[in-house]
Amino acid sequence: MLYSLFNTVAALYLGALIIYILWVRLHWSRPWWLQAFSTISPWAFAPTLALPALAVLMRSPLFCLLSIAAASIFAYQFLRPMFPHHEIARRVEPAHLKAMTANLLKINTRQVGKIIGAIIAESPDVVALQELKAEHAQAIDTLLADAYPHRLLSPGKDSEGMGLLSRYPFLDSAEHIVAPGANPTQTARIEINGRSVWLVNSHPRIPDLHLCHQAGVRYPCGLSTTKRRADVEGIIQLAQRLGGDAILLGDFNLTDQCEEYGLLTAQWADAYRVAGKGPGLTYPVGRPFFGLHSPFPLFRIDYLFYPPTWRPLRAHTGAMPGSDHRYLVVELA
Repeated sequence: MLYSLFNTVAALYLGALIIYILWVRLHWSRPWWLQAFSTISPWAFAPTLALPALAVLMRSPLFCLLSIAAASIFAYQFLRPMFPHHEIARRVEPAHLKAMTANLLKINTRQVGKIIGAIIAESPDVVALQELKAEHAQAIDTLLADAYPHRLLSPGKDSEGMGLLSRYPFLDSAEHIVAPGANPTQTARIEINGRSVWLVNSHPRIPDLHLCHQAGVRYPCGLSTTKRRADVEGIIQLAQRLGGDAILLGDFNLTDQCEEYGLLTAQWADAYRVAGKGPGLTYPVGRPFFGLHSPFPLFRIDYLFYPPTWRPLRAHTGAMPGSDHRYLVVELA
């Protein structure tokens, strides 16, 4: 009886994993519940890694076969992309551009000094900031004016605040609203070694989760990614209109399992996926996610996407004081 139960569990895991991967790879339309599941899919399928160890105790050939198949497919789909190619890992050449992106958290106004310290410690050439508040902007103007003489700072009252800092002069800069109600998207053109490149600081909106109430219990009954998709499509169209190399960076509020990720990687490459080591999880930090307090980040939602004319050498994340995001730093050539 016990063997039959465990065999059924392993078969269900394997079947669900195969169906999910096929659904995603074939680009079938995702209902709201699958869109929500996509975000947490690595964690939902992670128990498959424990199945082979359990197979040793079970001594069931069928369970062993099912568990090894499920764990192998999980590792290929979710773990393999976490490690860079060997030729990337061996590169020690100097970077032409070191870029940093950080969501500062809109209520994080008491640790501006430590935020400035984190930026100085990394010493990037350009910095993209999201959820910039007036207190952040004032500290940047006061303490980082010499290090970053070229700044485009637009603090906000909520999550719409954005900022770009650069050691290189801005040859052109602007702010754009890519969709109705969207956070501003900042663009700035800089020149490096005689070569022009656009920086696109982005912050698409989060999906709308719909909750239903029954017998005093709240439960999710719908998820709309319409606003986020409109923002991502608008950012892509904006970058295409710039007429040159464009590096997209920021808090995109999506994981690599979301549909919009595929829209971005159809034209740009994910720098951390190519040059980073490990999962690179950036959110949430020190704050609950739907009531869950996790000792480590659960998702990777902060990115730098680069065009084919550039290549990443190294990528890492770091702790941003007081923020619920880890920052991302990428060195490119």
